[in-house]
Amino acid sequence: MPRPRPGRPRGWTPRVRPWRCPASGSARPATPRAFSLLTASPAARAHYDRRRDRNDTHAAACRNLANRYFGMLHHCLQRHQPYNETVAFGHLPAAAA
Repeated sequence: MPRPRPGRPRGWTPRVRPWRCPASGSARPATPRAFSLLTASPAARAHYDRRRDRNDTHAAACRNLANRYFGMLHHCLQRHQPYNETVAFGHLPAAAA
């Protein structure tokens, strides 16, 4: 039988709060950042609108935008490159307008 970790009573089990707990307020912490991108970036707005046209819900489109944005930022940090919106969303046809 494994010994309990110091400072915790015997039989103690950690309680993990799931991401989609109703008391957490937001499904994901990145969603508010994606929501602010909608007003600040025309290319991000075009990406969001394209996802909505594919019958995604507002929450799903915001999650997709947030995941895409943070993926691009991660790429920029790994490559030591500055973030460039025209490169990040350049392949979208609506971003050129």
